[in-house]
Parts: sequence; structure tokens; C-alpha cells
Amino acid sequence: MRTKFLFITGIILLFGSTVFCQRSDIEDYCSMSVNYGRINDSPHSGNLSPEAVYWYYITITDDTYDVVFSACNSDFKPELEIWHGCGESERNFLYGNDNTGDCKITVDYLPAGTYYVRIYRNKSDLGYGNYSFEISLE
Repeated sequence: MRTKFLFITGIILLFGSTVFCQRSDIEDYCSMSVNYGRINDSPHSGNLSPEAVYWYYITITDDTYDVVFSACNSDFKPELEIWHGCGESERNFLYGNDNTGDCKITVDYLPAGTYYVRIYRNKSDLGYGNYSFEISLE
């Protein structure tokens, strides 16, 4: 069973399948991200409020080309970020779509390793929205 965490002023509530936290706590909670599985696994989905942040991670065992991180089947445009590493000293921001207006990020080359994906709503979005997120090969 997967576990969903809701962080509200320091209180953790368990729900069901994905890490959920306030935007101010995002960089502290990638360590509680949910395993996406493998490239080309079924999409993951959920409901995202304006202050929610979901974290997934994927471990790629071989160097991989043309990897697509997509939220295009969502009913709004989620912001996506891809990070390598999770701890304070090892965390590196790699890619984001916040300035592109696109619903996906295509990465030409990813060396073997563990990558973290942060999904959140633009601060100007109001209300809840359903998202669908997948990792595939182009």
C-alpha cells in the first residue's frame, strides 16, 4: 500500500498514494517521494490543490536517451521540475517547465541514477485540478 502525506503546519496526515506538502516545505520532503516505477509504466494521477506539491522518484539503471516527463493529460498545466539527488548537499535542479508553457519536459540524455520529479500548480491557479503524470521514451 502506498502512503500519501499531507503536511499542514507540521502535522502529517496519511491518505493513500502520493507525497503532498505545502509549497514552503517542498525541498525538505523529496526524501518521502513515491516510487514512480519504471519508464513506460502506467501514468500516475491525483488531485492537486494550489498549495500542493507531489514528489515522485524514478531510478534509471542504464544511461537513457529521449526521456519524456509529461503531465499533458491533466485538466490544467502542472509545473514540473526534475532533480538529481535529494539531500541538502546532493540535490541538483536539472530541468523545469515553469517558463516554457509546455506540459512536458523532454530530456535528451539521463545517465543512470535516481531522479526526483516535483509536480505542483502555478501559484495563480485557483481551486483543485486533476493531474496525470507519466514518464516515457520519445
